[in-house]
Amino acid sequence: MKKHYLMMGSLAFTAACLSMSAMGDTDNAAGEAPAKASAAAVDAAQDAADQATDQLIDDEVGETVQAATQTADQAADSVQQAVQTVEGIDEELGVETAHQESGEHAEDGAQGEYGEGHSPEAMAQWMAKTQPGEHHRKLDKFVGQWDVTVQFWMAPGMPPQVNQGVSEIKWVLDGRFIQENFQSVMQMGDQPQTFKGFGLTGYDNVKQQYVGVWADTMSTAVIESTGQIDESTGGLVLVSKFDDPMTGEPATMRTVFTPISDDEVLMEAYKPLGDKEFKFLEIAYTRRP
Repeated sequence: MKKHYLMMGSLAFTAACLSMSAMGDTDNAAGEAPAKASAAAVDAAQDAADQATDQLIDDEVGETVQAATQTADQAADSVQQAVQTVEGIDEELGVETAHQESGEHAEDGAQGEYGEGHSPEAMAQWMAKTQPGEHHRKLDKFVGQWDVTVQFWMAPGMPPQVNQGVSEIKWVLDGRFIQENFQSVMQMGDQPQTFKGFGLTGYDNVKQQYVGVWADTMSTAVIESTGQIDESTGGLVLVSKFDDPMTGEPATMRTVFTPISDDEVLMEAYKPLGDKEFKFLEIAYTRRP
């Protein structure tokens, strides 16, 4: 289209110039009429050239606008395809849109597990479980200042090794645990050695069982225990799991704390021996005046 209009303007202007040259060679007798005709031809040629140029500009602008419009349409299509692709990925991954998260999802969350878990009723139940109760009070009989007599058997049938010591048992953490500080003298070979032990015993309201931890100077381990009160005797029965320091193998023992009277408590510790139990430790607690 551009080449077509450019050729038309060029041919018209060339024709006008040739006409003027021809008129210059004619007789002056024809004078004014040919001159006027030539001027008219020049004007007509110039008008034709101007129209051709204007049409060229219009066509170029039109083509440019059309191309720009097509480019914009293509860009919009690309954006739409990108949005559809992202939405498709979100659907595959189960991702919710932002307005759903801030709206419906947030509302569901307030009514879901998180909201229920933090409801006033749930908080009240949780607070109740953090408080000491009747199970903790059953440990009160072990609280006090005690003189202790320790008997330790190395093996069945052997005479026990007997030692003396002291123990202090008191309530800590606002009545949640009793804490024992124990000390005695043990005969280790030819030299007596001071033995020290520290323990915590309480009742876990969530697990609904008694729990205890113990550490002493005969080991670098912490022994954990769990158990219940024997309602027939009032004794606290705990089962402990630990690694045997001699073999490194897992081991267990059963410990029973039995109140004999208000001023006496007997502690007995047993460990498995074949299909039976062997009592290897006994501690008699006598309340100090």
